[in-house]
Amino acid sequence: MAIVGFLQTGYWGGAINASSPPYSIVHNFASKVNVWSYGAVQQINCNDDDAFVNIWVNNFDGAKAPGTHHHPGVIAKNCAWVEFGMETTDCLAWAVLTSEVFS
Repeated sequence: MAIVGFLQTGYWGGAINASSPPYSIVHNFASKVNVWSYGAVQQINCNDDDAFVNIWVNNFDGAKAPGTHHHPGVIAKNCAWVEFGMETTDCLAWAVLTSEVFS
């Protein structure tokens, strides 16, 4: 299988002296595609020694159990959308969310 396209979204969020609510963002595709989706943290600005960032694939078109999940990534066939999630505690974080389309 060859990668024939991709979609990347930058994501900036955080909370200082608190935990953020979970953020979410969706990659929508014009038609159903075969996709490999994952998130990667690019930068963390810590406020305290207990700071953390969690990023995941929350849900996707074709999931066998729709709802909230915490997948580190997903490979899906005939997929029209992928939803990512991120939460932070005591830091600001920059993440890149990637969906690679393959044949």
